[in-house]
Amino acid sequence: MCSDSSISIAQNSSEPVVETPATTNLIGPLRIVKLLWKANPKSAAQTLATSIATAVERNDLPTLRNALKSLQTECETVVANGDRHDPRYASALAAHLLIADHPPLDATLAKALNEIESVEQRLLLWQVWLQVDRAEALEYFSKAVVRESADSKSSAWLSGMINQALQVDRASAAKTLIEHWGQLSPATQLAAIEPLTASADAMQLLLSGVTAGKISKDLLNTNQLRKWLASDNQELITAIETIWGRVRQTDNAARAELVAQTMATLQQGARGSASSGAAVFDRVCSQCHVLHGRGYEVGPNIVGNGRGNLQQLVSNILDPSLVIGEAFQAKTVLTVDGEVVSGLVAAENDRYLKLKVQGGKTIEFDKLEVEQFKSSTNSLMPEGVESQMQPQELLDLLAYLCLLGPPDAAENELIPGTPLDFVQP
Repeated sequence: MCSDSSISIAQNSSEPVVETPATTNLIGPLRIVKLLWKANPKSAAQTLATSIATAVERNDLPTLRNALKSLQTECETVVANGDRHDPRYASALAAHLLIADHPPLDATLAKALNEIESVEQRLLLWQVWLQVDRAEALEYFSKAVVRESADSKSSAWLSGMINQALQVDRASAAKTLIEHWGQLSPATQLAAIEPLTASADAMQLLLSGVTAGKISKDLLNTNQLRKWLASDNQELITAIETIWGRVRQTDNAARAELVAQTMATLQQGARGSASSGAAVFDRVCSQCHVLHGRGYEVGPNIVGNGRGNLQQLVSNILDPSLVIGEAFQAKTVLTVDGEVVSGLVAAENDRYLKLKVQGGKTIEFDKLEVEQFKSSTNSLMPEGVESQMQPQELLDLLAYLCLLGPPDAAENELIPGTPLDFVQP
């Protein structure tokens, strides 16, 4: 059950709360889709995609299939035309997969996922494929996760594909990721860490990989460890303490000392490369922050937050739990199935709870399936982020963040307190 504190948290949060209906109602939306199918294809496709995604997330496939029959002819026509530039193609193919007497071949689905440009449309089709033919979809996943990892432009699609695969079949998807870990790009590895820490079985696989030297322990942050240290899973607690030693459950003076040491280094002639810092930001920070159009907005958009001066910037990075806005306190959900997910409340009503997690993903929980909902005294941004960087990389990241505009901007300014020669190209 969800605790009373979870309700008060959502009410006090500055995040907008979007109410969702207690049951999947598709009659009205699909009637609109039918009316707009030819007059406004883009709008029709978006409404259809939203209706399908919501019903799939709520495991209401019988209602969805029955409602989609009213659009069967329209969807079959679009699929038969095969125009992947048609904004209706992905949602029509997803609907066709759900209701057709002869569903499209796996090769057709794989080709569509490879060729559709919109990440949102690809994820919709992938989500439905996982529901309709899990075995074949996961077979595609085992090959695509390595192939797509080599393409830096595929990071958003790959992150979403990993998240959905783990939600549908965590054991199989986790095994695939761990087996191919060495072939994944650093960005893909980082995107996979958070969902892999959400359940005990996946966390155990992850820790086994760390113990074997296959996975770097620096990829896991303090919050991901703390949520299991606070559980009653003694096996995981022992494994974590064997690998990392005793992980602090509360903050202490060490954070403040690190901030002071870093400030002293900056004042004593250190140099940082802003262009190199942009790459560090992409690798370490972009899963939760947006800056100059890069990253995912889970935590605050740092274009106008947390960079009032150099001292504030360094403190926010190295001692993130010193001052925490209510909206950015970590919230942890424990489901009746044993899944543990930490994030920020994105929306809540009497029946459903949505958390925003790393990588920009929003996960919806049915409160009937939530065993516990806790608010942490720590920021969602973990302590120890500096452990994911070399000392010079931290300086490069700070140099990038000290610029108010992108490094290649024609005119730029430094945030107050930045030493004049610290920021280098």
